[in-house]
Amino acid sequence: MKKAPKSAQEIAEKILNLNRTYTNPDCFLEDYENFPNNLGLPNWLGNLLFTINHHNSDDFSGFRENYEEYFYPAFLKSCNVGIDYSLMFHKWELMILTDMIPKQERDKKYFHDLIKLHKNALDGKDLESNKWSDLQTKIDNDLQEIEGRTTTWNSGRTAYLSIENYINKEDPYTTSSEAIVDALITEYINENQNLDKKSEQELRKNIWFELMEKLLTMLNEWK
Repeated sequence: MKKAPKSAQEIAEKILNLNRTYTNPDCFLEDYENFPNNLGLPNWLGNLLFTINHHNSDDFSGFRENYEEYFYPAFLKSCNVGIDYSLMFHKWELMILTDMIPKQERDKKYFHDLIKLHKNALDGKDLESNKWSDLQTKIDNDLQEIEGRTTTWNSGRTAYLSIENYINKEDPYTTSSEAIVDALITEYINENQNLDKKSEQELRKNIWFELMEKLLTMLNEWK
């Protein structure tokens, strides 16, 4: 009998409970939860930096040069004083959903519906609408019908977390950026069956680096 997988939320919460520990590196933005008070930056940026740091730390992946040597100093230089980055969240999610989701997954209706919600939010529409939670429930139901963490499952989880990161701004347990990395990794493995562990880690490192570069560019250009 087919065993139904856990929901995206249950899996993410379990990962949080198991992995949300870290050791302060030499170069570190501490206290992500208080970004608004301490730095004048929105919660979503703090949550995103937490995700980036966790998945690029020495303890987790060994990608120290990605975060501490490159991204952290560049992030500080890219954040402009007095700029409100709250709505940039939707532009960031649109970039992930339109530019990075594996091409074979982009025709699914819930991606089109979610892209529309983020575009409306950029224009100040549907900000408090039940459409977000209703769509998230639909995505979660679809994910529970998928057996295994396939490209389709990881892509759907990216969409699920994109909504979760909007609804639950203070403590979303992870972000869509973590999920899109997994989606691209599974897509590449499907197309290159002989990918060894070392090559997979290098690919993962490169995808994270690409995300960091995109974020820095967006921060610099946001007005």
